[in-house]
Amino acid sequence: RGPTNRQREGIALSGTWAPSERFDLTLDYYGLRAEDNPDIGDYLSGSAADGNRTPVETPVYAQSQDFQESDVDTFTSRLNWHFSDNVRLSNRTRYGTSDNGYVVTGARGTTTDATDPNGAYDTITLSTHQGWQEVEYFANQANLLIENEVAGGHNDLIIGTEYTDHKVLNGVFNVPNGGATNCVTPGRGANSSPQANFCGIGPDGNAVSNINELLGRQITRGRWDGDWQVETVSAYVMDTHDFSEALTVFGGLRWDSFDYRLLTQNNALEVTRYEYDDSFWNGHLGVTYRLNDAAMIYASFATAADVNGGESDVGTSASYGGLQTIGGEFRGGSPERSQNWELGTKLNIFDERFLLTAAIFQTTKKDVFESASGGYTPEGTGNTGENRVRGFELGLAGNITQAWSIQGGLTVLDTEVLESAANPLNVGKTLANTADFQASLQTRYQLTEAFAFGAAIKHKGERYGGQPDTAANYVTRDDGSFEYSNTVPSYTVTDLFAEYRFNPNLSLRVNVNNVFDKDYYTAVYRSGAFLYKGDARQTVATLNLRF
Repeated sequence: RGPTNRQREGIALSGTWAPSERFDLTLDYYGLRAEDNPDIGDYLSGSAADGNRTPVETPVYAQSQDFQESDVDTFTSRLNWHFSDNVRLSNRTRYGTSDNGYVVTGARGTTTDATDPNGAYDTITLSTHQGWQEVEYFANQANLLIENEVAGGHNDLIIGTEYTDHKVLNGVFNVPNGGATNCVTPGRGANSSPQANFCGIGPDGNAVSNINELLGRQITRGRWDGDWQVETVSAYVMDTHDFSEALTVFGGLRWDSFDYRLLTQNNALEVTRYEYDDSFWNGHLGVTYRLNDAAMIYASFATAADVNGGESDVGTSASYGGLQTIGGEFRGGSPERSQNWELGTKLNIFDERFLLTAAIFQTTKKDVFESASGGYTPEGTGNTGENRVRGFELGLAGNITQAWSIQGGLTVLDTEVLESAANPLNVGKTLANTADFQASLQTRYQLTEAFAFGAAIKHKGERYGGQPDTAANYVTRDDGSFEYSNTVPSYTVTDLFAEYRFNPNLSLRVNVNNVFDKDYYTAVYRSGAFLYKGDARQTVATLNLRF
């Protein structure tokens, strides 16, 4: 929504040197410069206990000084060396930096205090959210690929190593507001006295005339508050073996060893240091079986792990993946463990004009770190939570006629908290920020050899806001029933597109997204104060040139 805006400038360059058929080296560079004045969106209002907490549409309250900027530079090299027809070495190296910063405005509903010159009236108050970040990372991955005939079947073996060094320096902006306050609101928290404030809606129910200049921000870069680094060494082996033309078995093991370091700095410039190291194993195993030329079935099982403090930008905010302490002490903690299994099938139907895919799956996450307070503190209860996601998905892609094609799919999820020491009442509740149903369908028609057009429709079911990896926020009634308190409504959005190919190397594509200009929301902050708004109707033209 205007006057907010987005600006993107980028470049991608790539070149390959191949002095022989057995050796090639590819170098590429990706650069992005993003400068936005973001629109955070609306908020939720009403009583969760009454089941009527609904979105409130607000005027655009972003301040003219607001920004969200990113400078990204990434360099990558890819080397392939064929020692023989069946043995190949592949090596990929990547180095990148990213400088990010933001100062944005939020809004929440309130009623002015009775001492306000205009008395008590409904309005919105504005809040400041800010931070800067410097990211530097280096990664190298080497793979030895060996193809052979073993025990009467084709065998693909991959032996690999990986090294990564990821550093993130986080900091704050100093953002005093130099504008004149225009209302009086009740106090909050420890300060219960009425206080002068900035209100975006006047007593007449309309946006104040200077709403986008109201705060008069004065922005300077402040101190760093978190210095995060994880250095990891990994080794792995993966193997795929065809026991017959119908039966294939695949599996792999991976070992990771990491050194973790986090420095935090408070307002008094006092620095606290946290360090630990750990290692763990993960693996996967699967099988595919071809029933006939048109159908196959498969099954797979895999494990994964998430470490304590793995989120680089939240310091010791335990509720958001930051480093967690127990009883006021840092104790490391075992990694969170995930197990995933999937059963599925792929079918070629209607004379192989359509591919139908179907799968059922389940992911169980154990030893989940739980926050004791549910806020930005580091205090937690250790590896005491367990969550589960079950679901199924269907997909369809193919041609109705030679010129008319479609593709689509749907996913149905059932999420549940299985264990919680921090709050046993969470058990049985749905996980936050997860839609139980979503679907999409796209159709394309090739009118001529050069011109094609089409449409796409996507639907996402309602979700409930809350903290990651735990139950969605809810309110328990006196009779023991409950109501989820932060509901993001479901939405359906339609897009149109057209493409014209001038020649094999030049084409133009035009996309009209959200063609019916529907208001919809993509996510909600755990308190309901930020209800992030989806993009309004927009037209994007893309010129593709190959040379």
